[in-house]
Amino acid sequence: MGYILFQDTPLTVYPTFISNNYAPEKYKAIIHFVNSVTGKPIKADMTVEGTTDQDIRTVAGEDAFEVAGYTYTRQLNQWYSYSFKFNANWVQEYTAFFTPEGYVPDDDGFVAFVLGTDGYYHLKLENGDINYNTRFADFNITYTNKDTGEVLGTDAQGVQEAETGTYSSTDGYGSWAIAKGDSKWIDPHSAIDNNGKTYYTAIYVYTDRSGVSSQGDVVSPVHGQINVTVPLTDMTKTYPAENVTFKTRYVDDATGKDIAPSSTDTLPVGSQYSSVALDIPHYKLNSAKDVNFTVQKGQKDVIYRYTKDQASFVEFKLVDAKTNKEIGKSVKRSGQEGQWTSIDPSSKEFKIDGYTMQKSYYQTPGLGTQTYDFPEPGKTNSVTVKYDKDSDKPDVKEGTLTIRYTDTRGNEIKDPTTQEGKVGDLYEVVAPDIKGWKLNDNSPNLFRDEYEEGNTTVTFKYDKDETPTPAEQGSVTFKYVGKDSKELQASKTIKGDVGKSFEEKAPSIKGYKLDITKSEETYKGKYTEQGQTYYFVYVGDGSTPSNNDNNNPSDNNSDNNTPSDNKDSNNESGKTVPKTAPEGSYYDDNGNLLNKDGVLIDSKGTPLTSDQSKNTLKVDNTKNKTGLPETGESSTLLMMLSGLGVLMASVLAFIVKRKPKRD
Repeated sequence: MGYILFQDTPLTVYPTFISNNYAPEKYKAIIHFVNSVTGKPIKADMTVEGTTDQDIRTVAGEDAFEVAGYTYTRQLNQWYSYSFKFNANWVQEYTAFFTPEGYVPDDDGFVAFVLGTDGYYHLKLENGDINYNTRFADFNITYTNKDTGEVLGTDAQGVQEAETGTYSSTDGYGSWAIAKGDSKWIDPHSAIDNNGKTYYTAIYVYTDRSGVSSQGDVVSPVHGQINVTVPLTDMTKTYPAENVTFKTRYVDDATGKDIAPSSTDTLPVGSQYSSVALDIPHYKLNSAKDVNFTVQKGQKDVIYRYTKDQASFVEFKLVDAKTNKEIGKSVKRSGQEGQWTSIDPSSKEFKIDGYTMQKSYYQTPGLGTQTYDFPEPGKTNSVTVKYDKDSDKPDVKEGTLTIRYTDTRGNEIKDPTTQEGKVGDLYEVVAPDIKGWKLNDNSPNLFRDEYEEGNTTVTFKYDKDETPTPAEQGSVTFKYVGKDSKELQASKTIKGDVGKSFEEKAPSIKGYKLDITKSEETYKGKYTEQGQTYYFVYVGDGSTPSNNDNNNPSDNNSDNNTPSDNKDSNNESGKTVPKTAPEGSYYDDNGNLLNKDGVLIDSKGTPLTSDQSKNTLKVDNTKNKTGLPETGESSTLLMMLSGLGVLMASVLAFIVKRKPKRD
C-alpha cells in the first residue's frame, strides 16, 4: 500500500509557437533543486522567464536538471501540469526533486510524513522520494476560559493538508462560545445571538499556503505544528455592564459654541441610543435630525450642528405729522423672522421735546400694544412714526383716577388712592397685595384705559385670606458673665413663637456662684418680635485663687454695688451725688437721681411728682443696674417703677386729704 505520487518518465520538450504579430508578455518562475530523501536543497534556485503557454522546464533547458551525484525524478505532466507553467498572477514556483545516486529505498511499502526545511510535513514515497509540492501540518486547537485562562479542552486534529486549513467548533462545550472580537479565526457563518450579543461557535484556521483568505491572520507551522488558542465565554454568566458617559450637544456651526443646554447620558456599552435634534428658534439644523446607534467604548459626544438665521430689522423714522420732516434720529432694531417689537413713547429713543407721538403708533384701538413684525432674514421693515407739535395743540384738560380697594360687599379694606393725568393719556394700575386679603377671582388685576375729563373710579375687590399665617419666631439670648462683664461660658439662644412663654434657670458654673443682687435666678417672659438678651451675673466662690478676690472684704467698694453711701464709686453714671441728697442716694446708669428706696428725687431729696417724673425720668433699655446690656426684665427698672408708684399714691392721698368739704 502507499501513495504513488511520482514516477520516472522521460523529459519531453514541447515546442513553443510564437506569433509574428505580437510579442506575448513574459512572467517569472523559480525552480528549487531539492534532495528528495533529505528535503535539503542541492543547488541554488534558478529564475526563468516565459509566457503562460510555456513549460518552465523547457525554458530552463535539460542542462539545468543535470546535477552530479543525483538523478532527476521526472513527474507526470497530466498530474501536475499547472505547476510546470508560468502564471500571469504570481511567480510560479517549481520544485525539482533529485535522488542521490546509489540510494536504496525501504521495500516494506510504508509511507510516512517527514518534516521539511519549510516547516511543513511532506509525504515520503515508497521509493524513498519526498513530495514537496503538497504540505501538511499537525493542527491543535486549545479552548480556554476567557476570564481565568483555564484550559477547557483541546481539539487535536493531527496532520492535515495545509492548503485547505482546518475547521473546529465549540460543539460539546455547552453554553461556551466565542465572543465577538475574541479570536482572529472566527467562522462568520457560525454567528449566534444571545441576549442581544453576538457569539460564534466555530473557527477556520488558514495557513500561508491556503488558497482562500480568512477573517483573521494566516499562520505558519513551527516544526510542523500549528497551535491555536481560542478563548471562550460562558453565555449564561452575567458580567457587569461597562458604562460610558457622553453628551448630546447643540452647537453653532460657525462659532462652535453651545446654543442650548447639553444633556449627559451614561449608558452600557452595547446598548442602543436614539435622540432627535431640538428645534431652536432662529437656527437651522445642518446635520441629521434623528440619531441612532449602538453605544461603543470611548463613545464620542453627539453633536447637532446649526446655522444661525440671518437677522432682519424694523426701522422707525420719526417725523412731524404736518411737515413730514424728520425731527429725531431714526430707531433701528434687529431681530429674527417671527419676532416682533413695539414702541414705548416715554423711552429716551422715542421721546422728543415739544412733540407728542400719535397714539396709533404705540396703542391699538382696543388699548392693546401696537406691534411691528420683523421681516424675512436680511430684510428691513420701515415704519414712519408721526408726532404732533405740542404748540399746535389746544389746552389739554386734566383727568383724575380714583382707585378703591374693597371686599366683595363694597366695604373698604384700604384707603383709596388717586392719580392724575392729561385727558387722552393712558393709565395703567395693578392690584396691590394687601396683608390678610387676596384678590377676588372675578376682580380684574389690572385697569388700563385713557384718562377722561373729571373723575374716573376703578375698584379692586378682595376676599378675606383665610390661609393661616405661620407664627413669627422670637429669640431670647442668655449670657453668663462675671463682675467685669466678661463671659464665663458660651451664650445660649432659644427660640419660640411670638407671644408664647419662656423660662430659663441660671446654670451652675464651676468656681462661681450667682450674684442674686444683680440677676434673677430664673428669667421668665414671652417671646417678642424683637430679640431679647438676659444676663446671669456671677461672682467667684473663692474655690480658686483666680476668683478669690470676689469675696475678699479688704477689696475696694467697687465689688459691693449696694447703694450705701454717696461716694462716686456707687454711682453707675459716674456723676457725684449732691451733698444735699439723703444718705444712700445714687445715680442710676441712665443719670436719674434716686433715693435708697429707688424713688426719683430732686437734688434736695424731695420725691418728684407724677408730672415731674414724666419730664425728668431717663430710661435706656439697653442697660441694667450692673451696667450690662439688657432687653429683658431689669431689677433697677422695677425699683424705679415701684418708687414712682409709691410717689403717685402719696401725691393722690395728699390731694384727697386736702380736698375741701362741700356745704
